[in-house]
Formats: sequence, structure tokens, C-alpha cells
Amino acid sequence: MKWNFILEKKCENCGKKYNVYYYRYNRSKFCCKKCRQLGNSGLFKNSNICNKYISGGYVYVQSLNHPNKTSLGYVREHRLIMEKHIGRLLKSEEIVHHENKIKNDNRIKNLKLFKSHKEHAAYHIAR
Repeated sequence: MKWNFILEKKCENCGKKYNVYYYRYNRSKFCCKKCRQLGNSGLFKNSNICNKYISGGYVYVQSLNHPNKTSLGYVREHRLIMEKHIGRLLKSEEIVHHENKIKNDNRIKNLKLFKSHKEHAAYHIAR
């Protein structure tokens, strides 16, 4: 039996189908390096285009040119939505708050912008 024939497998991270050699079939889990990095760090995103994942309840979106991206090139989606809404980049001290406390509900009517951590904390104390 030849061990070098190719089988098709589904990526555990993005669901994309990819080819893998028979002898690596049981060890192979991911279609690309990016999916492997995210999958091994526990950041599964279930996106066919490998540009989103959820961690700690927040949705992260790939944005390779954003100045506040993570080391893997991702930014929290609610911050991107607020930046688009106000027409500028957010400052690092600005906080985007989810009104209904659901971290992946990124509708603009559910988001509120605070100028600082202090202002955000005062808002929670007053409620």
C-alpha cells in the first residue's frame, strides 16, 4: 500500500476543505498556518474566509493595516464599528461599552463610547 496518496479533509477552524497525505490524515487539523495558529491558541472563529474569531465573548476581525491590531493582525469588531460611525480612529484610552452586556452584539445602537476608563467606571457605578 502506498502511503503518499492524498485525501480530502475539513479544517477544524474555518471549515474549508483541503488536501492532506494519507499518512498525515489523523494528525492534520488545519488548512493553513493562520488557522493552525488560531486553533492551537484556542481561538476558533468558524469563518470560511479565515478573517474572524471569537475570544472572551468579543468578535475579532482581521485588519492587517490597523494601527491597534493584535500580533496576529486582528481588531475587536465593536471598536472598528465605532470608528466607522464616528469617522476617526479611537484613542487607546477610549472605551466602547456594550449597553446590553452581550459582547458579540455589535449593532451601533448597542454601543456607547466613553472618553476614559474613569468615565466608563462612573457610568457603571451610577447604574
